[in-house]
Amino acid sequence: MQGKKNIIAGLFIMAAALAAVFIGCHKKSADEVGHHHHAEGMATAAVPKPTKKFATDENLRARMTAILNTMKAMHEAGAKVNLSDTGGKIETTVQDIFKKCKLEPAADAAIHPILGDLLKGAELFKKGNEKEGHDKIHNALLRYEDFFDHPNWSHQK
Repeated sequence: MQGKKNIIAGLFIMAAALAAVFIGCHKKSADEVGHHHHAEGMATAAVPKPTKKFATDENLRARMTAILNTMKAMHEAGAKVNLSDTGGKIETTVQDIFKKCKLEPAADAAIHPILGDLLKGAELFKKGNEKEGHDKIHNALLRYEDFFDHPNWSHQK
């Protein structure tokens, strides 16, 4: 019974930590001050592709480029790549995006599922699952390209 309580407590702590990471990522309008909506469907809600790509800020562009470059370096390294280190590097970069990004609410809602998938892919890397982790991250980067205006972004399909 004690083991079951520890598992439940661990899951609760993990959920609380993830919720804390997601909080604070979007720019609040004057009528939103004091209200926060990140808990509503965090990284699971499907967001339709916008008719016009969302604007990006320098912080988001720099960090997404860093993730793309990490994936390119991994591809070039081949069998010599340290999956755990790569997963940790991507995870740290995504956490930094959550801390520093300042997006409008619609763009914020669109970036959360993408960042969530990047974190899932990073976790798969850390567990040694290269193929599924790569697929998850690759698809997230393609969605980023579809949703966000990032000059000179080039991720091959």
